[in-house]
Amino acid sequence: MSLPALPRGAIGHPAAETVVNRLIREFNRPDRKPPIVGTDTGSATAYAIAPVPGIVSYEVGQEFAFLAAHTNTAADPTLAVNGLAAGTLGTGAGTIAAGAMVRAIVTAVASGMPTFRLLSPRPVFTAALGADVALSNTGTRFTGPSVAQGNDGLWLVTGQLVVQDTAAANGARFYGFLSDGTTTIASAAVSTYLANAVAILSMSGVIAQPAGNLRLAAQDATAATGRILSNVSGGGKDSTITAVRLD
Repeated sequence: MSLPALPRGAIGHPAAETVVNRLIREFNRPDRKPPIVGTDTGSATAYAIAPVPGIVSYEVGQEFAFLAAHTNTAADPTLAVNGLAAGTLGTGAGTIAAGAMVRAIVTAVASGMPTFRLLSPRPVFTAALGADVALSNTGTRFTGPSVAQGNDGLWLVTGQLVVQDTAAANGARFYGFLSDGTTTIASAAVSTYLANAVAILSMSGVIAQPAGNLRLAAQDATAATGRILSNVSGGGKDSTITAVRLD
């Protein structure tokens, strides 16, 4: 709960009022407010805490902390505090592990319903291509590895595609794309110079509020005999993508 500033004339001396109001502002600084800690009694999709002493309403800047009793089984689980309206914790499925310390801050309140931003744990998603993808049309981008990270937050995304054309005698020209299905975050190009040669397309970038799953895609602009490789190395992680939430 924030302390209100003193009204003019409350003390009777302007200098004293200035000092007291400065101290109140310092007390109300968001970075000086400790998190409100509670025990999770909710579910894998709806976390609930009832800290004591509790709150009677949400305020922007309130920070809550709790030890998660469940791993979230779906994207965007909710959090309710002291029986108040639940707000969404914008994150993907499986990013909050049972036993993890969760910290969330209220960023907005509308009609008594809060909007939470997850401070920790920072969600990390990674995926590797499980099988080769045929690049069977020279005018088409074919999707490789992707992650379902949800639509909230600022994300750092990085990954690579290993590509090959099995028949183009003089090699092939490949294009790579990193996107959310709507916005291209980064792109790349690489050429091979004989059939069956292997090349790598590496890309990275940052995106806010992704519209869809973050993904890597490739296009063989030379022939319809290209492919994205999943395991030419024997390590099973040739074509991969990783997304880390920054904020």
